[in-house]
Amino acid sequence: PFTLPGEYFHYLEYYAVDNAGNEEEVHNQTHSVDNYAPVTTISISEPSYIENTTELGEHWIVSPDTVFDVKGVDDCCKIKRIVLYNPVTQKKDKNEDKVRIKLYRWSDKKGEFVLVMTKTLMPGGEPLIKSFKGTKKIKIKATFEVTTPDGKKKEVIKEEILPCKDLMDKGDSHKYLNETEDNEKIYTFSVEDSQPIHVNGTRVIFSEFKVKLCPKPKKGVRKCFSGIKSTNCRIWHNGKWDDWTKIEGPFNLPEEGIYYLEFYSKDNIGNTEGTTNITIVVKADIHSPEKPNRPEGPTSGKIWKNYTYTTSTTDLDGDHIYYLFDWGDGNFSGWLGPYASGETCEAFYSWRKEGNYQIRVKAIDEHGMESEWSDPLPITMPKNRPIYNHLIVHFLEKLLERFSFLRQYLHLSRIFH
Repeated sequence: PFTLPGEYFHYLEYYAVDNAGNEEEVHNQTHSVDNYAPVTTISISEPSYIENTTELGEHWIVSPDTVFDVKGVDDCCKIKRIVLYNPVTQKKDKNEDKVRIKLYRWSDKKGEFVLVMTKTLMPGGEPLIKSFKGTKKIKIKATFEVTTPDGKKKEVIKEEILPCKDLMDKGDSHKYLNETEDNEKIYTFSVEDSQPIHVNGTRVIFSEFKVKLCPKPKKGVRKCFSGIKSTNCRIWHNGKWDDWTKIEGPFNLPEEGIYYLEFYSKDNIGNTEGTTNITIVVKADIHSPEKPNRPEGPTSGKIWKNYTYTTSTTDLDGDHIYYLFDWGDGNFSGWLGPYASGETCEAFYSWRKEGNYQIRVKAIDEHGMESEWSDPLPITMPKNRPIYNHLIVHFLEKLLERFSFLRQYLHLSRIFH
């Protein structure tokens, strides 16, 4: 007996020979080796935000209507390199709030995550780059500081878990370089040429990432992992744990109180991920800011000239509100505020290129609760028509008046041609 080394596809050919030298025809088989455990992601809908307290540590605040979607993923690719870009670095304004980024990756076999990088992105700073030997998912955690009216600084935390397949799905809707000979795809983005990929509504975006795909088989579709058999979860509430159960779909936690969730996934050949856990506090009275009003301001203008736009919204909890303008060209205002509920926010911007743009805005309260994007305001920034063009046309008109026979000739030319 023997084992197949490594992973991915193995092509076997074999035949037998008897003692008289008779040989049978060659047989062949294709085998796919899967040594990697799947990964589990959890998506938590609004309303929800993260807090960090001495009593509970880092935990989620949600409402009874918040939906949890826990899924196992057995991707056919691995993440090799990530470049994160913070749009606020375009604004060299020392008063802009700072953003700290933490990336985590999971051990493919054990499912546990380890901190691989922490760095602060400041205005005017460089994009943040991190290379990986190969991982099937990453966790992006972004925090930004806000200053409340009483002068205190408060951190708002946003996070998202992204499997490699999700990254590829996001990238395929943008631009990427062709697949290389060693089965790698490099996805690149330019804030000038295309809309970037945003992480969970934060100002942190992917500027570039590289993934390594499974090798292509000689026949059939690319497939090297065995697929998800089950994703399992158990919940602690009111002092006791429930039994482990297979997750069949999205769910919510209807009662107020503290919950602990544990979950993991298993693939079809038995590779099992390590357990992941989160702490959740369910409250009935949390709200996101209402959808902001569509921005108001000029709908046409000239490039390189500042124009002012306004918006406002309300927060049912009376929290202070911050606003983020998307200028439609890949640039963002940074979070502006704080503003009182219902107070008008004002922002200005100048476009660098001619074109048609859609301005939109979203709001976030002091707890990190985000609104949906506003309806867009379409605007046009036409080319500046040089004044000398007008002078040339005026000169030609005067010339034609002086030489009427030339005008008649041009008129006849149009008729006979």
